Amino acid sequence: MTSPAETIRAITTWILAKLERGWSVYVESLPSMAHNFMWLLIIAACAFSIELFAVGWQECSLRKVLSLSGTVRNDLFAMFLNYSGIGNYIALLMTFALIYFPVKLIRTQFGAPLLQFDSTLTAGLIYILVADFSFYWFHRLAHHWSLLWSVHTYHHSASEMTIISGGREHPLIFPLISIWMIVPTALIAPQEEAGWLLTVLVLTRIHGLLIHSNIVSDWGWFGRYVLVSPAMHRIHHGVADQFHNSNYGSLLTVWDRIFGTWKDPRAMGMKRIKVGLSDVAGGVSPLRYLMQTYINFISSLFSPIKGLLRRHSGT
Repeated sequence: MTSPAETIRAITTWILAKLERGWSVYVESLPSMAHNFMWLLIIAACAFSIELFAVGWQECSLRKVLSLSGTVRNDLFAMFLNYSGIGNYIALLMTFALIYFPVKLIRTQFGAPLLQFDSTLTAGLIYILVADFSFYWFHRLAHHWSLLWSVHTYHHSASEMTIISGGREHPLIFPLISIWMIVPTALIAPQEEAGWLLTVLVLTRIHGLLIHSNIVSDWGWFGRYVLVSPAMHRIHHGVADQFHNSNYGSLLTVWDRIFGTWKDPRAMGMKRIKVGLSDVAGGVSPLRYLMQTYINFISSLFSPIKGLLRRHSGT
């Protein structure tokens, strides 16, 4: 019979082996992350320049970022975690690997995607369309299911909109999205970023930064019927529930229009409405808020069990 000391030693050896393997994988991925970070800087520079030209120095994100206000520090902290790859390991530890490995196993069972196309550009555009539709519903669910909302509040807590607010995501959100995206990736796989498709993807990423900018324009008919505009997305980040429970789209406006969640920026007078959450300060300590969000997630995860126990004890 194995003694407790031997069991502890075996578990410790297993954990150390996994940590060593994880570190090796991380080191091997550093060149790829450096390449991605270079592209991020180029894309961010484009978005900062467009916004600076549109709104001037006093209202631009670059001025706010350089001021290093409390909410900006949280933006920068989240971006550092997620673009350095450290966020992946934080999420792995926070979920005890109960999401990553099952998702990986399920994806290996699907084999080749169900939809195949000869043209990489066509496949890429269809994937963007399918992914955007899927993310619309994930985003909408994240506002109506307390478990997901406990994590998504991290993004919405920004009390100032800046170009980098789009990267203000808690590491936990990515494994949760990976579950949701199992079906879309089973239908059609993400395509190699090359040629015209690379151009399209770069433009969509610049767009993703610009909708968190301080540009107040709704981009006219193009922003009302094609792409989400900064004015439309700012409404979604508004403090009042009537604001952030609308305009869920992140790329195309069509889903909000079809499913009745579109709110016209012109009805708000095209002004910079107050953003953030009424019950969460956007400038709290980055590390403290990271852990507080995790505690809220765990509390929400086990709240049904606690409710059952309370009802049982009351009978």
